[in-house]
Formats: sequence, structure tokens, C-alpha cells
Amino acid sequence: MGLLWVCGLLAPFGCAVTVAGQVADAGTPSADVPGVDVPGVDVPEVDVPGVDVPGVDIPRAPDAAPSRFVTQVAPGTCTRMSDGSMWCWGINFAGQVGDGTNTTSLDPALNPFLTNVTYVARSTGHACAIVASGAVWCWGGDEYAEAAGTTRGARRYVPRPVAGVSNAVQLALGRSFSCALVQDGSVWCWGSNNSGELGRPGMIGATITPEQIRGVAGAVQIAAGLFTACARIRDGSLMCWGSNQQGSVGDGSISYSAAPTRAALIDDAIDVGTGEAHTCALRRDRTVWCWGTNRFNALGTGSSRTTPQAVPGVTGVQQIAVGQTHTCVRLSDGTVQCWGTNNGVEASPAWSGVYGPTPVTIAGTRGSIDVQSGAGTLCVRFADGHIACWGANYGALGNGGTGPSMAAVPVVLQ
Repeated sequence: MGLLWVCGLLAPFGCAVTVAGQVADAGTPSADVPGVDVPGVDVPEVDVPGVDVPGVDIPRAPDAAPSRFVTQVAPGTCTRMSDGSMWCWGINFAGQVGDGTNTTSLDPALNPFLTNVTYVARSTGHACAIVASGAVWCWGGDEYAEAAGTTRGARRYVPRPVAGVSNAVQLALGRSFSCALVQDGSVWCWGSNNSGELGRPGMIGATITPEQIRGVAGAVQIAAGLFTACARIRDGSLMCWGSNQQGSVGDGSISYSAAPTRAALIDDAIDVGTGEAHTCALRRDRTVWCWGTNRFNALGTGSSRTTPQAVPGVTGVQQIAVGQTHTCVRLSDGTVQCWGTNNGVEASPAWSGVYGPTPVTIAGTRGSIDVQSGAGTLCVRFADGHIACWGANYGALGNGGTGPSMAAVPVVLQ
């Protein structure tokens, strides 16, 4: 997926999402119209919410109980319901839950500030959502303007609109930057550019105002890792940019790459995800190709690679979900398999579950139709609308407890 990350309370690691940007069935993407291709975004026919203006009361969600049918999940953090309501939970030190507090929530709770949500994503210390109008709202930590606040370093405990981007259909959040895929196939990012995350040279600076990533057009999916981002183009190619840690851009180099660069060998991608320093693509023949560092066995191959290489023995894949230091795949029967290391840096104390260098099957995932991966927490969604998560916890599993699990456990919606 690429990725939606759930990341560290104190750790200097990034998050993504790619997770929050991967298809529910990557084999049947809608080919030409960005937005239709985006996973889990079945936009309801709903009224456009009121526009929030700083200093004006934010419109609150109605008191009526929302539908429990989950149509999109950002792992261990937020879900979008079929009625456009949003439930969030987990670590909340910077206001990531968006409920107006900084108190960790062990159980999912209806977010009282946003309605008509069509997409939601969360990273290390911030989160963002798209509403039915195509506007983007963000909340949480804002050290590098990743939540597009007017005051860097401030914490935004309730969602606020992001000026300068509209008609958004998908989000991908890194550690200190945010990106939106727009309906016309362009990609817009804001926040830190210390590692070229905004696709421009300089390696320093940050911006509150979203900037269009030059050199990227016709995108149908985006993914964000620690300091690297990728866009899947309509023709199946991949354009990546950013720090290029350990070759995560995939062009054969390990040098900083501010300008978007085409990943080598990939011309038929149907899904993409990025991690801390590795990237993976699902190809049309249902094989998975990965590149970057293999320090944590996340590539599923014997060594690190600066260009894509097929993961041996992995076929028939419907979807990928790339985490900080691991990679997972959803197979045709819904079963999820993972390899690498599942770093739960957000847990207290920190927790690490080792999948290993070869795929292991995650119990409780058979029959799933979507998988999303964070840094240490992963979630699957089922056709009946319920979800289950595994990995590090400290509230991220949404089951009222704090203990980790290497098997998927149901998220309890009150």
C-alpha cells in the first residue's frame, strides 16, 4: 500500500501510507480516471460539509449512531464508515485522533468534527482526511507544516482545512510531509523538503502551501514512506522522489533524488507501497517486485537492491501492503502473508515482531478484501464491513487493550 503509517511516540521514524493508498483488488483497477482507481473510496451521495474558517466553530457530526459498515481503514487509527462518518483511536500525543484532546484512545470513537469523509490517512504524528467536496482537512503534529498549519510546531487537536488543494481523491502521508492525489492525475505535497519530499531541490525548507510535484502526470495512486514518495502512473510506470535511502527510488542509484525519477524495470504496476527505506510494486502478472534495503528482510530476497527484483515464491497476489520494515501481500482467498520485521516503535515499551525472510501467514485474515499497513500495526477489512488488526498495540489495535498480537484481532466498534 503504499502506506499509512502508525509510528513512534518518540522514535524518529516515518510513516506511510502506502498504506492508505492501495487498491482493495489491485487486479481490477479502473484504468483512466484518477479517483475511481483509489481503493476503498466509494464516495457517498452526500451533501458537502460546511467550510471551516479559523476562529469559526467547526461543524460537528450529528449525534445519531453511525453505520458500523467500514468502507476504508487506515491501520490501527481511523476508519471511514459507509455513511461518511469517521472513527479514530490509538496514540494521541499530538492530537492525531482529532477529537480535541491529546489523550490516547484504546477504543474507536466517532470523530465529532468531520462528516462526509471519503478518505482518511494517518502518519507518525498527524492525520488527514478528504471530504465529499474534495477538500483536505488535517490535524495532529505540525512540526514541518505537514498538517498545513499556519504556525509550524503547533499541535492541531481538531481537523482544519488545507488551503491550496482541491478535488483530492487519495492521500499519502510521510513522517513530516503530506501528499494528495488530485482528480486530474496531478500530485500535490506540503510539509518538509529536507530530503526532497516535495520533489524540488534544496534539501531544506518546508512549505505550508501544497505544491504540485513537477514531472508527475496521469497518476492513479500515491504512496509515501519515511522520506520517499512514489506515484503509480496510468501506463503502469512508477515515478519516485525523495531521499532515495538505500536505493528506495529504484533507479539504480542511492543518491538524493528530488526530481521524480522513473523506477527501473517496472512498466505494468497495479499497486505500489513504500517503507522506511524500501519500495515494492505489484505487477500485472501478480508477482511482487521490491527494492531498497533488505536490512530487515523486507525485500524477501537475499540482499539489498537499488533496482526492482522479483520476490521469489510469491505469486497470485491481489494487493500489497508495505510497512516501515516489512512487506505484506493479500492472496486471492484473502489470506495475508508477511515477511520482514514488524517494528512497533509506537508501543510503550517498544515492541518488535519478526516475520522472517520468507512469507508467514497471518491468522484471522482469510476472506479479507483489503489490507493496510502501518509501521507496527496492520489491518484487514472484510466484505461484511468489520475489520481486524495485528501487530504493536498501545491502543492501535482498537480492542480496548494494549498488548501486541501477531494474529488479527477484531476491532471493537462501540
